[in-house]
Amino acid sequence: MTTLKYSQSTELPVKNDIIDCAKHGEHPTSKRSGLKSCIIGATFYIALVAILAGTFIFTSNSGEAGMPMHFAGFSAMRVLTDSMQNELPQDSLIITRRTSPDDIQVGDNITFMVDENRTVTHRVVAIYENFADTGQRGFQTQGTMNPQPDWEIVTPNNIIGRVVFHNLFIGRTIRFISENIIIITVFSALLIGFFIALKALILPNKKGKATGIYLHTYARGGTHAKT
Repeated sequence: MTTLKYSQSTELPVKNDIIDCAKHGEHPTSKRSGLKSCIIGATFYIALVAILAGTFIFTSNSGEAGMPMHFAGFSAMRVLTDSMQNELPQDSLIITRRTSPDDIQVGDNITFMVDENRTVTHRVVAIYENFADTGQRGFQTQGTMNPQPDWEIVTPNNIIGRVVFHNLFIGRTIRFISENIIIITVFSALLIGFFIALKALILPNKKGKATGIYLHTYARGGTHAKT
């Protein structure tokens, strides 16, 4: 502890870190403000990276891109056709989850591979136990907007997962980002540069405005000293 002496022989104990702040022209709350700025900045950059990464994965999983990528059993894709329009509108984001074939029931919407490069999401309309004497279940599927069921029976090894979430607005938003990815990337880089430059200009000015610490005492006359 450091002790400041007053002309009226009044003594006031002051913490060393407060004295240090006064010497360097720093305000005690500046550390909290700096931490808040760091958190906001980190959140912005993380969100930006997440959007770009999510868009990349989403784009890679949509269309004829082979087996969809997945994370912890979940895959995200975009609906490209209107065969399920009344249930899963075209351009919707869908998220599927790996599911045991034994847990799939009639009425579930599943995503499956129809060849090496293409996926389809349709509704299960019938299930065949021990399909073709394979000991496995076979799934008859159909688009809700199609007049006839799909001609090929889906086997368990071709199933990506069962649809657990879908949203049209998010799907259209990600589609817009993916179609304008270059423009958005350039704009984001300029925006980041602007914030970095703005921060570099503002912070020195804030430090320069620090005028020290007022120390108060309730001794005779209520005297105070300013450092």
